[in-house]
Amino acid sequence: MILTTTTSLSCALISICIWIALFGRRRPGKLPPGPKGYPLVGNALQLRDRPWHTFVKWKKQYGDIVYFRLFNQDAIVLNSAKVASDLLDRRGSNYSERLRMPVVEHSNGGLNMVFMNPGAT
Repeated sequence: MILTTTTSLSCALISICIWIALFGRRRPGKLPPGPKGYPLVGNALQLRDRPWHTFVKWKKQYGDIVYFRLFNQDAIVLNSAKVASDLLDRRGSNYSERLRMPVVEHSNGGLNMVFMNPGAT
């Protein structure tokens, strides 16, 4: 009886993990084009040796802005100086927000200048 219960629970847990890896996280709508990654590892296997060569290939295939995933982390590569300047200099206020850290906010009452967003008062 114990063996069948353990086996059943193990199979259920493995099935849930596989389901989440394959279907749990879909690509949000407005992201740049990019290569489709593998479950769990994303595009990490394609970036082993010399990632800059891979980025050049992706630029030819997908354009100057390429979206990909490394494990569970989203990443975007800007493959030209013009695009980088446009996004980071001209529209920098759209991308300059820092990660919100509830623990830090709670510990200091939100009064720590180091973790403030640019322009926050």
